[in-house]
Amino acid sequence: MTRILLISGSVSDPSINTETLTQFAALAEEAGYEAGFLRTRLIDMPFYSLQGEGQGGHPTVDSFRQEVSAADAVVFATPQHNGRFPAVLQNALDWSTRLEHRSLWAGKRVGVISVSPGPRKAALANETLRASLAGPFKADVVEPHVEIGKFEELQAAGGVFADPQLRADALAMLEALTR
Repeated sequence: MTRILLISGSVSDPSINTETLTQFAALAEEAGYEAGFLRTRLIDMPFYSLQGEGQGGHPTVDSFRQEVSAADAVVFATPQHNGRFPAVLQNALDWSTRLEHRSLWAGKRVGVISVSPGPRKAALANETLRASLAGPFKADVVEPHVEIGKFEELQAAGGVFADPQLRADALAMLEALTR
């Protein structure tokens, strides 16, 4: 069975991105897939630097790399910070592609969900994360991607994936991740 690793790009608690991934995990389970959350906390990873890389032995960095390596596919949920995905997520990606880990993302199937309380759906964050993962990281970024706006309204109407189009997109993403 395909192991899907869920990574929230938000460090807020509570987080609409983490809640969306919780709902995505339930949808995945209903559809017969296995999905589990990243155990490593992105906020606990040190800032990437060449000097830090040379020192090695960062437990959170090592844990992150191991969890990504063990996954068959990865789904990110990201907020938008100033038109991009959060720096904490970029930091984790930087750590995961250095030295002997350069190929960690190469060919790995990846889905991207962006979540916003507003109407713009964090679309720019979604686009820049997909471009980063497909470009220098060489991940196999699947389509469709999912953009979610007006999170609170969706929650009040029964949950994010109660929306027929978002549900269809999420199920199509799951299928693309597991083929």
